[in-house]
Amino acid sequence: MGFCVPKERKGMSGPSRPQDGNEPASRPAHSPASISRRRLWFWRFVLAVGVPVVLFVVLELVLRLFGVGFPDRFWLAGDEPGTVKTNYEYARHYSSRKNPPRPFFAQMTVKKPADTVRVFVLGESAAFGTPDPAFGPARLMQLMLEDRFPGKRIEVINAAMMGIDSFVLLKIARECAQYEPDLFVIYTGNNELIGLHTPADEEPVFLANRSLALLVDWVKATRLGQLTRRWLAALHPMPVQDMGYLRRQRRTSNDPRVLQVLDNFKVNLLEILYLGDFPKIMATVAVNVRDFPPLGSLHRSGLSDDELKLWNEAFGQGMAEEQARRYANAIVHYQTAAALDGFYAELHYRLGRCFQYLDNKEKAREHLMRAWELDTLPFRADPRINQIVRDLAAANADKKVVLCDAEAAFARHPSSVMQLPGKELFYEHVHTTFTGTYLLARHLNESVEKVLSNNLGVPKTGQVLSQDECARRLAYTLLDEYNIAQAMSRLCANPPFLDQADHVRRLAEMEQNVTRLRQSLTQPAVEEVLNTYYEAIRRRPEDWALRFNLGNAYLQLGKPTEAASTFAWLIKTYPTQYAFQVVYGKTLMTLGRPDEAKNHLAYARKLAPYDEELRKMQFQ
Repeated sequence: MGFCVPKERKGMSGPSRPQDGNEPASRPAHSPASISRRRLWFWRFVLAVGVPVVLFVVLELVLRLFGVGFPDRFWLAGDEPGTVKTNYEYARHYSSRKNPPRPFFAQMTVKKPADTVRVFVLGESAAFGTPDPAFGPARLMQLMLEDRFPGKRIEVINAAMMGIDSFVLLKIARECAQYEPDLFVIYTGNNELIGLHTPADEEPVFLANRSLALLVDWVKATRLGQLTRRWLAALHPMPVQDMGYLRRQRRTSNDPRVLQVLDNFKVNLLEILYLGDFPKIMATVAVNVRDFPPLGSLHRSGLSDDELKLWNEAFGQGMAEEQARRYANAIVHYQTAAALDGFYAELHYRLGRCFQYLDNKEKAREHLMRAWELDTLPFRADPRINQIVRDLAAANADKKVVLCDAEAAFARHPSSVMQLPGKELFYEHVHTTFTGTYLLARHLNESVEKVLSNNLGVPKTGQVLSQDECARRLAYTLLDEYNIAQAMSRLCANPPFLDQADHVRRLAEMEQNVTRLRQSLTQPAVEEVLNTYYEAIRRRPEDWALRFNLGNAYLQLGKPTEAASTFAWLIKTYPTQYAFQVVYGKTLMTLGRPDEAKNHLAYARKLAPYDEELRKMQFQ
């Protein structure tokens, strides 16, 4: 029996038979086994990636269809066709608080009216106008520009928000760029070094990576992300940000997290500068250097136990001498401590203060500046932030970017001893008094007038509105001064201020000021308060903030009937504004009109279903 050789099949593996009796045939390019393996990995990839993506999209659409969550845009459809208004719930995208910060209410037309100049003010709480944005920089800028250019329609829109950093600011700026801006005014930097996108002490450094932060923000803004965050918050509540928590967040100026955050800040600002072919004003940030002790201090690394003991002895002796007003002796002890460890921020603040008492301004300024730089709870923009602003403005001057050096303007103010601004211009670390806000707004407007000279035209002759006249036109009254002082006293009685040097004394001074203002509110003074509001509203009858503040003043003065009448105008003009519905409903309840009140409060609940205040209110 002979052997039967099978015919060669196409694609068979193994050596092929010689074609000419000498050379072997070439090997097939792909065998069935290799093709099968590639198809297997392809379908594995589809299942591993494609299916979750499809499920995510389907779930996202379902949640949106059933109204779960809240919109992720800063601007939403307004009360009138063709308008947009600020999103009351916008802060829920970045804040874990039950009652997060709210934007200052603004409504504008989608299409900018002819012969209108539209300016957006971007930033955090200092630009927003904390403690009361009705008297913030944007409001004063609007007032002064309208007076300087009476024939021009001017919109200065407050698009700043409390508690944000440059990541959130970039998102808001991208939206504002869609509404025909003539100018961005950017005043930001206080929340970068210890904010939303700075990894906490217990978190890994890689979380500061900018690309990762942008991805996480995108996921959080989706409806599925919002729902997941709510579930996680219910299961694992966020840690209370008490002083114990904040002490763990102290960091030195060369901490890798800080350096990464500074890089992110620079890139985020650069992206804002590249939005659209319109000018941008970048302002350096002014902070309280002279009268604000550091919020946190840390010893240098490598300090031995023996050195620390000697440091504590010298520091304690210095404090005792300072308290006894023997400032020269205090300086000797403080310098002994500085020789052991010169990185402790509070030490430099105390040295600066002692040198100031001895009228050694050069040394005082040196140490006070050093205390600002070394603050390990940097809720103030440090010098590197302002340097980034200056460098970006200089590098992008050809792209219509202009620097407004607010830091230098505050240093030149007559109240700034040693060219260091203090309590005359700031309530605490960064939030400006009315005097400070006026200074900031006026300095910003000098740049605005130069940048938009072609748009604005020729200003009227005469002086810029004075601070007193601005106060009258915005109805900044004795009652408002008292309310703000009371609010700032409450704020400073809580973290992160509790570890500051002389905190008890400083808080007592604030409370004494509150008492003084309260005692000044005599009957004639109250009448003057109301008359100031009446005159301001006569000048600006469409100004919702004036009417809102007047209504609250009526409530505070025991005049609920007048308050209800004032709030009724707001409800009629802006029916879908949550805050107006709430305050009107509460006022009606005070007047013994519960049925009407319940209707307005119920409507407010529909407008802001996640608001904690309304959740706690019980009404039938």
